[in-house]
Amino acid sequence: MPIKIVSEDRRVEALSRAAVEMLSAYDNFFRREIPISAAELRACGLSDNACLRAALARAAAGNQPVLILAQSAGGNDVVWTCVGGGTTAHNPAAQRLTIDFSAAIFGRPELRSALQTKMLACIFAAADEESAP
Repeated sequence: MPIKIVSEDRRVEALSRAAVEMLSAYDNFFRREIPISAAELRACGLSDNACLRAALARAAAGNQPVLILAQSAGGNDVVWTCVGGGTTAHNPAAQRLTIDFSAAIFGRPELRSALQTKMLACIFAAADEESAP
């Protein structure tokens, strides 16, 4: 699955990359990088918008792309907005979430599982956009 992670904050971007790699390591998906530069995405503005979606769709060439826009929410909390190559969000409620990365990686097993499930839901909802009616 082609996935790109972008943030204005390098720490948040690194945490998000680590989380996506962890989810991929559990065989939830095989992650590939989308051949698009962060600079090109930043030129559109790092929010869910038509310019960003069009650039993402072009770069992924119909391969259900996912862009994770990651923003700091303070402390260990990060807000993810998962954007696909469709014209609008497939499941807006699932495609934006706040994650406590400390809990998602090192928390109690049931909390870790619940947070990782939400992260996967964000990614898969964005990937489903092209097939959405």
